[in-house]
Amino acid sequence: MTAPAVHVFEHRLVSYRRTFRGSLFSSFLQPALFLTAMGVGLGALVNRPGNAALGGVSYLVFLAPGLLAGTAMQTAAFESQLPALLQPIAYVTPLYHGVALARQLSLGTGTVSEAILHGGVLVAFVVVGVVACLITFRQRLVK
Repeated sequence: MTAPAVHVFEHRLVSYRRTFRGSLFSSFLQPALFLTAMGVGLGALVNRPGNAALGGVSYLVFLAPGLLAGTAMQTAAFESQLPALLQPIAYVTPLYHGVALARQLSLGTGTVSEAILHGGVLVAFVVVGVVACLITFRQRLVK
């Protein structure tokens, strides 16, 4: 039996196969283009002879580690905030209400009003689904 972490890793890997092109640009190409623009373009102005402001190292060598650290922090901040941005959307899904209801019932931490609320939302989803199903079947059977 495999560990749950392996399943999570496999799911993330399969998901990443669809979205890797966007992260290639933001993680690799964008910093490389910035390094080229700032390192070569601005570096020509900073690397003048007699300029000891950078401690004797070239501007490109001075800029690259900071750019790498900044890109890593920006990518990590975006990746960690994405679930927080999607959380309001999760509140209107039946999965959220089903998990909340099951958690409350299994741990005994919920109140009766919360159980009624989550159960009512789930029943409403079922009713809407059945009505939509009946309408669709009637339309297809008439044709």
